[in-house]
Amino acid sequence: MWLRISLLTVGVLLSSTLAASALPLNIDFGDHGGIPADSYGAASGQAGAWNEIASLGLNTGLLDLSGAATGATLNLSAYTITGWGGGVPANDTERMIKDNFYSATGTHWSFEVTGLTDGLYDIYVYAPDNTYVTSRNFLVNGVAVAELPGHPFSGPLVEGTNYVHLADVAISAGGLLVQSSTTGGYGGLSAIQIVSTRVPEPSTLALVACALLGFALCRRQGNTRSRFRYIAAPT
Repeated sequence: MWLRISLLTVGVLLSSTLAASALPLNIDFGDHGGIPADSYGAASGQAGAWNEIASLGLNTGLLDLSGAATGATLNLSAYTITGWGGGVPANDTERMIKDNFYSATGTHWSFEVTGLTDGLYDIYVYAPDNTYVTSRNFLVNGVAVAELPGHPFSGPLVEGTNYVHLADVAISAGGLLVQSSTTGGYGGLSAIQIVSTRVPEPSTLALVACALLGFALCRRQGNTRSRFRYIAAPT
């Protein structure tokens, strides 16, 4: 009985590992100059395939870091996604931040990613390198973020200027909603990274599973020896 319970526990742990590792995402808005290479991790260091969002609308399917299709989708609402910072992108950072979506004065922008694993995530949001477009003030699942100017860009990414890092953003019911909270001037974004779920690492879960399995086997062997001694004892 103990062995069966322990094996069931191991199965649950391994299933949790598979579910918890799902859907970190790299998303680039706009298609001017292409998208960053898979080896580019931006400010978060998360290398992997980049999703290129080239049109407005609903239910754009998203790829995971390996480039495989997922059940996650993105719904983007803005005036246009043809924002362009000018010049020919010279590197992956410029390919990421020199294109963007935006909305004009008096209107909001928003997008929602659905189909994520519930938990706590690190979120990196990038403003465009565009003379006329800032991020505006915005909300990430209700967390308020002050305006990022984005422009001008002349070197490495700078937190508070080109991007913001939000730690432990709660995602429930699989959804991440990012939306402008002000409407002054042209406002939009160039990219977002959904980086990590706060769950036990697979290696930690594997160690726990091995320990439980080893303990169960030792207990079973001990019980077998006890029964053998009882049967073999003289009457």
